[in-house]
Amino acid sequence: MPDSNSLSSAQKSRRLYRRDVVAGLAVILAGVILSVTAFSLVRHGENSRDRAAFEQRAQAVGAMVREGLLRHQETLYALRNLFHYSDEVSRTEFADAAHDLISRQKGVRALEWVPRVPDAARATFEAEQRQQGVANFRIWERQADGTPIAARPRAEYFPVAFIEPVAGSEAAFGFNLRTGITWPSLDRIADSGDLASSGRLPLISNRGGEWGYIMELPVYHQPRLATNPETRRARLRGYLLGIFELSEVLESFLPQEHDRALEVLFWDDAAAADRQFLHFYTDLHDGTDPARAPRVAEFAAGMHLRLPITHAGRPWEMWIRPSQKWLAERSRMASWLTLALGLVVTGTTGSFVLGSIRRDRRVSQLVAARTAELRATQAALERDNRQRQETERQLSSLISHL
Repeated sequence: MPDSNSLSSAQKSRRLYRRDVVAGLAVILAGVILSVTAFSLVRHGENSRDRAAFEQRAQAVGAMVREGLLRHQETLYALRNLFHYSDEVSRTEFADAAHDLISRQKGVRALEWVPRVPDAARATFEAEQRQQGVANFRIWERQADGTPIAARPRAEYFPVAFIEPVAGSEAAFGFNLRTGITWPSLDRIADSGDLASSGRLPLISNRGGEWGYIMELPVYHQPRLATNPETRRARLRGYLLGIFELSEVLESFLPQEHDRALEVLFWDDAAAADRQFLHFYTDLHDGTDPARAPRVAEFAAGMHLRLPITHAGRPWEMWIRPSQKWLAERSRMASWLTLALGLVVTGTTGSFVLGSIRRDRRVSQLVAARTAELRATQAALERDNRQRQETERQLSSLISHL
């Protein structure tokens, strides 16, 4: 039977083997952790690179939109100069100036002149408009059910007098904005002289389903003397209105390539919930349908940039995100190569370490076996030697007695 020393040596060998295996597995685990960590660091760098490239594009788009909206605002300011520096502006002069301005800006559906008409001048004003070629002109308003009627007597009226282009807008002639939905805004800017913008409104067109907005700008007699709310109110001459198609205006500022790198949601936070959506810039589908457009929360959930825009005093927002195609085209090779290289090195190192442990284990087992054999041989020799010595002693004792 094996002695206690051999048992202790075997147990010690097994303990050393287990310790070496644990150490080898720890090396592999450490290699995997380092590989994943390196992958995460490189991927973070790739994401930061993509984020920087995206934000650079998004800021450029935001700048183009802001600049484009300012150009559209200048349409009304330029037309106002015609009134500020002329005592009388004829229908022809208005039409020519407005036509020129409309031809240089996309999305301008119509420009209108809305003069201030005291009640005492109403009849004369209506007659003059009919003489200028607007058949059956009258100042009118709508009843609660939408039925058009002659305007009720008031201290003053603000009827639509000039429209460019006229085609398709004839029914608007004479409408008294004093009774329209935009009057609160018009009344407010009369005191400030500021440009104002409505929210999203349905446009009347043959195509249907189109949405737009109205910009309004007050006009004064001798504007340099209109320096405070009281003098502005007293010198108010009327209003200029611009009617704009939302989709055409906003799309005109943005790149029109087929594969768009960005998607842009235009949002009006100041509007009622059903009118907050303005337009969605995408190449996936028609961006004018609110039902198909993503919500703000969807943009906020991923990589995005929110850019506030004040357009004619109204707070708009641009929510910008990269398109899925743009994200798919961004290279992630460096992070995957880092992970693959780390795992290959870890696997190679782990195989070498565990192989070395197995070889050491086999060598140790062979050494232990040979050592045990040598010890057994040595013990047998020692037994034989003792027996030989005992035999010699007995022979010596027998000879001595003979």
